[in-house]
Amino acid sequence: MKQKILIIGSVHLDIVASYEKSNESNADKEGDLKFSVGGAAYNIAANLAYKDHRVSLFTFVKDNSVSGDVIKSAISAANIETQFVQQDSDLSESGYVSHQSEGQLISAVSCMAIQEKAFDENVRKALTKAISSHSFVVVDTNLSTNQLETVVEICREKNTSIFACNVSDSKCHRLIDFFPEEKSEIFRFVSLNEKELKKIIKHEFIENSRYICTKLRSKTVVVTHGKNGFTVYSQNSDENYRSIPYNASGIKSELGAGDALFSAVCAHYSIKNEFQWRDCDQLVNEYVSRVLKSEGATPEGLQFKVEKSKQNKLSQAMLSFIPFFFSALLTVLAFFEVDSARTYAICFLLVPLLAGISGAFTRHLLGRVRKLTSDIMPNIALGGVAGLAMGITFFLSQLATLSESMKLILEDNGVPDNMRPIIGFLLMAGLVAGLAVEVAFDQIKNSKVKYTPEDSQA
Repeated sequence: MKQKILIIGSVHLDIVASYEKSNESNADKEGDLKFSVGGAAYNIAANLAYKDHRVSLFTFVKDNSVSGDVIKSAISAANIETQFVQQDSDLSESGYVSHQSEGQLISAVSCMAIQEKAFDENVRKALTKAISSHSFVVVDTNLSTNQLETVVEICREKNTSIFACNVSDSKCHRLIDFFPEEKSEIFRFVSLNEKELKKIIKHEFIENSRYICTKLRSKTVVVTHGKNGFTVYSQNSDENYRSIPYNASGIKSELGAGDALFSAVCAHYSIKNEFQWRDCDQLVNEYVSRVLKSEGATPEGLQFKVEKSKQNKLSQAMLSFIPFFFSALLTVLAFFEVDSARTYAICFLLVPLLAGISGAFTRHLLGRVRKLTSDIMPNIALGGVAGLAMGITFFLSQLATLSESMKLILEDNGVPDNMRPIIGFLLMAGLVAGLAVEVAFDQIKNSKVKYTPEDSQA
């Protein structure tokens, strides 16, 4: 059974500008541009979701913006759970712009919206809810040290393991900057490259498992070596595990290889609930090779999965017509066939209930282009309650006036003809009530809450 994984970190637009060395001296360089959605958190989640692991993202995006709309669509299309994606119109655009010459990174500028968020009481509640519903948590170092502290505190309260992925040599210090006086183990697993490890150690590299793990406060540390694989250092062993070489034929880009490796380790652990590195090595080779053969930082076949995902969403949306079909069927029966007042009264309540469920269901899946996930249940329930409330309200209004028609129904003397058309009205009213409640529910969920930005370390 695959465990459910929560990934907390930054998601952003990637803009990669590539040019030939002959243009290096020009201020305005002619070259190629590539646009995609990236960020360590997204890359890891997309790799795992591509292999049908249950993955949720906790991140922040700018609401009502180009980057926010593209990012939300990409997350949903990649089959990643979206219920913990937070939106705020006061954030900056999330993006990463890089210049590359013949495959080598020359310079880059990044802006991570999540770093602008203070993890205050409101965010902490959302984080606690997210962490509580997952087996283990992944963080990347696009989170500030203060944000990492908050995540660690909650994970300790919930006894949840943390996997940490470093994103760059300029941010590797965040792995050790929070709780600086504490020497006890914090992470279950940390991944970084050799250059980043040496920067943390700050003196001549010592290849000692216990020393490295203690320094990073992790039970296990994986140090990547580019095309040459990786080395595993364990707190419980003096012996290091060195990986087999990657299947590197047909490489299109090395972009995202480190994230793919990290994803494979998460995938292995979610199935085994422990590390068996020889088995894991084969999975790493599979994940990394697939990304190396892709133009981007995620598997090339992900695009095909996206198309399939869109088809699945349409199929899921069709489910919303099932309650509507039954409510319409009951309406027709109540209009033409039902003679028993008691049966009519049941239809009187069931029709708006089912119509309300259908309205909420339809708007949730088609209006917001979301997946059929657990977060739809409150919407369906509220839609049904709204429709039922509509039926009960109308029933009570008739009861209050105690009309002749209502007297006949209460005495079980049949259904007056002038009461039959009302069932059609309840069908439409319940449908509208369900739609309205889901809209209101969505607005409340995504209401703009202003936070005071914390000082995040660059």
